[in-house]
Amino acid sequence: MTADGGLLGVTEVEAIKSTWAIVQTDLKGHGVKFFIHFFTGFPEYQKVFRGFSEVPLTDLSSNKRLIAHGYTVMTAISGLVDNLDDPEVLTELLLTTGRNHIKRKLKKGDFQNLRESLLEFFGKALGEKWTTTAAEAWKKVLGFIVDKIGEGLTETQT
Repeated sequence: MTADGGLLGVTEVEAIKSTWAIVQTDLKGHGVKFFIHFFTGFPEYQKVFRGFSEVPLTDLSSNKRLIAHGYTVMTAISGLVDNLDDPEVLTELLLTTGRNHIKRKLKKGDFQNLRESLLEFFGKALGEKWTTTAAEAWKKVLGFIVDKIGEGLTETQT
């Protein structure tokens, strides 16, 4: 993932880490805001979550299950960012994420939609800190993330 790994250069890794540092200051808050953004763009995905499938968007910000899930996802992204310099661990985290979502019958395309929504969300949440370099770096790394999760989703259960 770093300059040695071939996907990201040093400047791109720095851009990812510096923008994530901003998000990381409030993982719960950003997690909730992200999922509200995601469900606004893709309302069909809210139905996948039994704990808040019927909760109106206007009430989601106080829903404990959404808060917990948003926090869990943001914490997972922190783990991915922390392992950009360790491609083997990063790959295993992503394959495991894919495997863990098989039972939910999700497909790679679902994670591609999540990727696009996350990129939009970062642009809104980070404002002027969302530079062209940061946007391109996140686009690359999220593409890698979706590809590896997709591989995990297609592994056969043993």
